[in-house]
Amino acid sequence: MLRVMKAILAAAVGASACVFAQPFVSQGTSASCAVELRPAKVAILGGVSAAGLKPADVAAQLDRQMDIFEHAVQEAHGILTRLERVRTIVTSRGPNDARTANFELVQRVRAEFNADAPVDSILNQLLLIGLDRFGESIENNSGRQANLPVRYTFRDFSGDMQAFRDKCRAQAEKQFCDEHSEQCASGPPKNAAGSFVARSEERVLRPEGGSNYIEWAETVPGRAAAERTDPQLLGNITIHLKGYYTFTPLVIAR
Repeated sequence: MLRVMKAILAAAVGASACVFAQPFVSQGTSASCAVELRPAKVAILGGVSAAGLKPADVAAQLDRQMDIFEHAVQEAHGILTRLERVRTIVTSRGPNDARTANFELVQRVRAEFNADAPVDSILNQLLLIGLDRFGESIENNSGRQANLPVRYTFRDFSGDMQAFRDKCRAQAEKQFCDEHSEQCASGPPKNAAGSFVARSEERVLRPEGGSNYIEWAETVPGRAAAERTDPQLLGNITIHLKGYYTFTPLVIAR
């Protein structure tokens, strides 16, 4: 019996060691930082159309229009991307209820320029040489309707935010070591958890409608950047971002 009790006691001590040899989260240190971001590119989105009775003739006509259109974009130091070419049949009723059909071909386009390009002058020129669809839609809206053909974008928003995160992390690590120098004899603790959140100080108009803050949250490094798309703006404005990084060392206790 004594031998059995000793074995049970030894097992209990071993189990206790396994239970308590676990990392626990010590009190973290939060640091704030700020950065300014400004769009690097401006894109004009829309389409160029041609119409007629014979599809082959319409396609040839649109090819000629697109040659002129691309030359104008290049003259303005831009890059033209030709997207989908969409075919539609437009039907209408004439006198005596006679139905007529017209073939229409629309070439979706994206013309990209530096953000400081004279976008209004360029847009005026493109309107004169055939831009007749605006924004993401290729529908021919004959009635009054507001369209948003201009988008401002950042050069590498995900990369900028990752660099901003690293800047905030370095600030949080420095602050932690200033407050806990005994744990930073060879630099900041390597075994640590971190979380990062950032938000713009201003609300900005968005193409999808309304205005909102630009936000970024990253509790697992790299995950948010892989899941989030870069924001698009309707105007060329500087975005002021405020970020917070929480640095929390994990301590092994036995």
